[in-house]
Amino acid sequence: GQIVKKQLQDVGIDMDIHLSKDAQGVQDIASRQWDVYIGGCPDPMVHNFFVKSIFFYGKSPYVISKDAIFDAALEDMAMTLDSGQRIAKARSIDKRLQDEALGIFMYQRIKTYGVNKKVHFVPSVTGMSYFFRATKEAR
Repeated sequence: GQIVKKQLQDVGIDMDIHLSKDAQGVQDIASRQWDVYIGGCPDPMVHNFFVKSIFFYGKSPYVISKDAIFDAALEDMAMTLDSGQRIAKARSIDKRLQDEALGIFMYQRIKTYGVNKKVHFVPSVTGMSYFFRATKEAR
């Protein structure tokens, strides 16, 4: 938030920052009208639908700006069974997010893991900390 604030100040935009803990986030978002919301969440599904449904779908408690066209497109994409058609629809949704500036994706944290050589661990593609498949080499 502080980095974004400084970058916006450099182009003449001033903003106040309100920090919120995860447990208070939904209440804070609902408490008043916001111009900008900076947040993040892991993607346990590794699917185009998940993050977009959390931050941009009109029925989400985390949304600050509703867009009926986006909502209809997201629902249509989620209900499309043919993978080729679903991918094309997902790309169209991504284009709308960019063209209409519904959201700006700024940062993807790189996960770093330290593991003993005797431990077999393959990180999840989602970045979620799933350790239930980790195994330890017998002595």
